[in-house]
Amino acid sequence: MTHALLLSLVLAVDGGKPGTWAPPKLAAPDPHPIRSSLTTHLELSGPLGADYAEKLVDGRVPQLRACFEKSLPPGAKTYGRYVLTMGFAASGKPTSAVITTDTLRLPKTAACVKKVVLGFRFPKATQEGKLELTLNFASLE
Repeated sequence: MTHALLLSLVLAVDGGKPGTWAPPKLAAPDPHPIRSSLTTHLELSGPLGADYAEKLVDGRVPQLRACFEKSLPPGAKTYGRYVLTMGFAASGKPTSAVITTDTLRLPKTAACVKKVVLGFRFPKATQEGKLELTLNFASLE
C-alpha cells in the first residue's frame, strides 16, 4: 500500500510518464566570480574630523571595490595598495587627488578610484585640508 502511494505521487509530479523525471536545472555560475576585500587607513590634516572622514570613506567602499573588481579578468588573484593624497578646499570640494604609491599597477582601477575620491564632499570649513588615504585591495577565491 505504501509503495502504491509513493508511485502515484511520483507519477503525478512527473506528469504521469514513467522515466521522465530530471533533476532541476541550477543557475549558471557567475562568469565573473571575483570577490575582493578592501581595508582602508586615513590620516588627516586640517579642520575635518576623523569620524566624519571615516564614515565618508566607509560609505564609498562598495564603489572602490567595484573599481578593483571591474579591472580583473575572471579568476585573477592579486593584491596591492594605493596611497592617495587628496586636498580639499574650505568649501568642502576636493581640489586634487594624487596616487603617490601604486603597487597594483592597474591603470583602469587607479583612474576609477581617483574619480570616486574626487566625488567626496566634505562639510564647509574655515580652511583647506588634506587627507591621505591608503587602500589595500585583495582578490579572494
